[in-house]
Amino acid sequence: MSIGLQSSLQIFPSSAFLKTKEFYEQIGFRAVCYLDSNQPHICLYRDSIEIILTKSHLDKIRPNRDVHGYGYDAYFISTDQTDLYYEIKRKDIKIIKELILTDYSNKEFIFEDNEGRWIAIGCKEGSKEVLGLQLSHIALYCNDICAMEKFYSAVLELRRVRLFNEGKDDEFFILGRDNFRIELFKKRNDIHNENTSFKHFAIEIQSLDNLIALLNKHNITIDKIIDYSKENEIFKICFIKDPENNVIEFMEGYHDQV
Repeated sequence: MSIGLQSSLQIFPSSAFLKTKEFYEQIGFRAVCYLDSNQPHICLYRDSIEIILTKSHLDKIRPNRDVHGYGYDAYFISTDQTDLYYEIKRKDIKIIKELILTDYSNKEFIFEDNEGRWIAIGCKEGSKEVLGLQLSHIALYCNDICAMEKFYSAVLELRRVRLFNEGKDDEFFILGRDNFRIELFKKRNDIHNENTSFKHFAIEIQSLDNLIALLNKHNITIDKIIDYSKENEIFKICFIKDPENNVIEFMEGYHDQV
C-alpha cells in the first residue's frame, strides 16, 4: 500500500534560542514554547510553515554555506513572493538576494535571519500547469453569524483576518489562524432549508489564467470571475460548479488584511 507524505517542517538548532524566536515573531510567525520539556524547543508557525527551534550547545550556529561551501538553510515555497519580499524588507531585515528569476526558473529572494541562516522564499515561474493547490477556506451560511463567530473564536481561537462589504447588509468575513480559514455569511432569505449551511469551498492557486485555459479546454462553464486587484496587489477569483452543483471558488493572490 502506498502512503503519501503529507508535509515537512524545518528544525533549526539555535545558540540564541529566545532571540531567534523574537526574530521570527517579527515576520509574522506565532511561537509556542515548550521550555520545560526534556528536550526544550519552540514551535514557530506561519501559514502552512512550521519551524522548530532546539537548543544547541554550540556558541555560534554555522550555516550550510560555511560548512558545505554553498546552499541555503531553508527553502519555503510561496505563491506571493512579492508581498513577502516587501514585508520583510520594510522590517530592515538583511536581504541577501533581491527578488529575481533564477536560471532554474524559480522566482525567489533570500533573507538572513539573526543567526546567519539564509532563508530562500520562492516558487516555480512560467508553468502553464495549475500548480500549488491548497485549500483556502470553507464558506458557511449562518442563521446567527455572531454566535458562529463567537463559537469558532472560543473553540479554535480563530480571529477575523479579512472583512468584505463592511457596513453593508451583505457584509461577510473570514476567520482564521495558522493555515485554517472559515468564511461566514448571513443566510439569505431565498435559502429555505434550515439545515443548509454549506456555501462553497475555496482553493488557492498560483495562476488563474492557467486555470481558465484548462477549464475552457474541458468545456467547463465559469459562473463568475471577479478581479479585486489593485496597483500593488493581485487578487482574482472565479467560481465553477462540479457535476453535483457544489460551488468551487478558485483564488489567486489572496492574503489576510489584519
